[in-house]
Amino acid sequence: MADTKTVVLVHGAWCGDWIFWKLKSCLEKRGIRCVGTNLPTGGANDTSVSAHDDAAYLRDLIDKIDGPVVLAGKSYGGAVISGAGVDRSSIAHLVYIAAVMPQAGEPFQRTMRASLTLEFAQGIKLLPDGRFAMDVEVGARCAFSQAPENDRDVWRREARPMSMGRDPSIAFDRVAWGAVPSTYIVCAEDKAINPTAQRAWAARATHMIEAPFDHSPGVSHPDAVADILSRIARAPNG
Repeated sequence: MADTKTVVLVHGAWCGDWIFWKLKSCLEKRGIRCVGTNLPTGGANDTSVSAHDDAAYLRDLIDKIDGPVVLAGKSYGGAVISGAGVDRSSIAHLVYIAAVMPQAGEPFQRTMRASLTLEFAQGIKLLPDGRFAMDVEVGARCAFSQAPENDRDVWRREARPMSMGRDPSIAFDRVAWGAVPSTYIVCAEDKAINPTAQRAWAARATHMIEAPFDHSPGVSHPDAVADILSRIARAPNG
């Protein structure tokens, strides 16, 4: 493991580190060190907590890791790695998995909403306390469309509301992908984020991979995703 980069797995909305329960095992079997995350927005009761807090949390985590790092962001996690990866010399590569990939100054919440499929968007509910929740059955159908029912049950059990902050125009002044090599994994059978939107984001990346995955390939295709991340973690130059 000493000769490979550490892969930091950054989850998306309504999830936590639990979403990578299969992918972590597959990476470890390949000799790749990986670290999970639990973003502050996911466990927040305070609706002022935003992507800026997630990015600060991730930067702190990165700074505690010895050696080079690969940041892998799923869905909303792509925005977080874009903001957190700025001015961190240890970051060797960014990986976007069906993920939002914002430009500097772009209000990515608006962009993200526009990229959602109609059914998935209709599953988002504003709670009385200002947080947002996802209907678990809509999430199961759209985000885990290729997963077996027992894996969908993990989502049903673990999904949680999240804070998106109080300002829908939130943006990162700078983003890391302009200076750090990146790979975008387009999930062509995604029923949550439109694959057309993903391809537009992927055009910003250094490399693009398109595969017939659903929105959560770390659950439905963990070995295939682990193979991609392993190759990146072992590559000599980013």
